[in-house]
Amino acid sequence: MVDRVLQTTRKLIDLYQCVSIHSAIARTYCATIALYGSAQDAEALLSLFLQNPGRREELLLPIRVLGGPELAQRLFMASFQEDILRDDMPEEVLLSLGYMEFQPAEQALWYYARQGVPEACLGLLHLPCAGLRADIEAEIRQCFGKSWWQSEFLPALAVKTGRPQLAKELFVLGSTTASTDCNSGLVLGIALYGEQGRPFFENLLWDCFWNAGDQATVAYTAIGCRLLDISLLDLFEQVKLRLQYEQEQRQKIHYCKLLLSLLECFALHESAFSPLLKFVPEGRDNAQELYQALFCGRSGLPELIRAHLGPQEPLLQECHELKKFLVLKMQCQVERQQLLQLCS
Repeated sequence: MVDRVLQTTRKLIDLYQCVSIHSAIARTYCATIALYGSAQDAEALLSLFLQNPGRREELLLPIRVLGGPELAQRLFMASFQEDILRDDMPEEVLLSLGYMEFQPAEQALWYYARQGVPEACLGLLHLPCAGLRADIEAEIRQCFGKSWWQSEFLPALAVKTGRPQLAKELFVLGSTTASTDCNSGLVLGIALYGEQGRPFFENLLWDCFWNAGDQATVAYTAIGCRLLDISLLDLFEQVKLRLQYEQEQRQKIHYCKLLLSLLECFALHESAFSPLLKFVPEGRDNAQELYQALFCGRSGLPELIRAHLGPQEPLLQECHELKKFLVLKMQCQVERQQLLQLCS
């Protein structure tokens, strides 16, 4: 089997067998394998994972991205004992089984979703959940009127209930009683309603009290933008327009900080979206176009911040750092395009 896998996969297997490899190094290999590997790579890595699952969680990324039904069956059988996740199994197994659309795991994932396990909720988003509609709605409604609930991502499952009115109810919950600690599931849940959720998503996006650009939430805000086909260039145009008429300083800072947070997400973390949720579409954002619009000429983002927030605004330093990351992103995009041309 190893003879038919990527050289990168062979190297990773050797590293695990010969040295104690740091998870950050392993994740770099795994991300590359997920991009360019095949089912054979996933099979080889599943065998490696099952040798020591508690210490090899990072291998689940390429396993779920490249694996199919047979691999999901093997992972399920090895991970559960009487519908309970084995002690040595990481919770990312739950996301992986859902991602591979392994429907026999649905009830097990629902059990863990109610216990507050984010990976279980995200895994269920890939499954039909037809028999769980009433249960999901009942659990979500228990969050209404509260500031905090155990399962932050439970509201993300609202779309599985078949009730479009829940999009508005999630928005009201986030705008009234909910703590921003519970924002991620609400933001994602609203975006998953598509056009029915768009007005609520766009409203929360620009409301500083939602903190959609907060470090704990911004990845799901970025995913929501992808789901609704909202590009960073679209947002930049909105920021320019809103800054002209906004009177409140807090809101002005929010507009700029939101854009910077989403730009950072694009430059540094974009590759993590698809391995998290299979159905997230490719975005329209291009690093070169963004660099041209945001950092070239006299109407870029730094100039906008200086004009509306002042020359001493701390966000200017953040802007400078992100400019460097965007250059690296440009280089990666050009290199990948060249590599794909060579392989075609």
